Amino acid sequence: MDIPSSYLSSITILTRDNYQKWVEDLELHLGFLDLDLALRELKPSPLTDSSTIEEKIKFEKWDNANRKCILVMKKAVPKTIHGNVEVRDTAIEFLNAIKTRFELNTKVESSDLMSKLMNPHYDGGSVGEYILGLPTIAVKLGDLDIKISDDLIVHIALHTLPGPYKVLQSTYTELRDKWSLDELISICT
Repeated sequence: MDIPSSYLSSITILTRDNYQKWVEDLELHLGFLDLDLALRELKPSPLTDSSTIEEKIKFEKWDNANRKCILVMKKAVPKTIHGNVEVRDTAIEFLNAIKTRFELNTKVESSDLMSKLMNPHYDGGSVGEYILGLPTIAVKLGDLDIKISDDLIVHIALHTLPGPYKVLQSTYTELRDKWSLDELISICT
């Protein structure tokens, strides 16, 4: 199966900031191309003179998928990263080597985003834009597998707004109903 170059160009290129999205895009594209066999199954035993036709077919299919997976990954990894990650014999080993290289960066990114979310600073601009900035951070954390509820974002927003909005804090605390982000923005603006 030939891989159309237009299809390859739709795979996100790996950068220091998009590892999680890159892996998801890569797995999706390899799955659609029916090449993810090399990521789902271990390398079959080497062929011998006594290997059955079924074993030979399985090995050839896996070997073909593995080779193409590595080519696709190499295409989706910039040359600057090539020098930092050793290409391995199997696609899964290559992917794990990339993961090891970028896992630390993901931890740093999630730590930085958590700090921004838990310690936000209202700069005096538009309250609506300030509140909308918080779920944007939460979405980025979600991409890193850290889920933040809208209820928590509403609480963070309310408790970090300046003096004139302090009445809203107590009003919200007294109410039985929870506010959505949209309701909070509507009330504040």
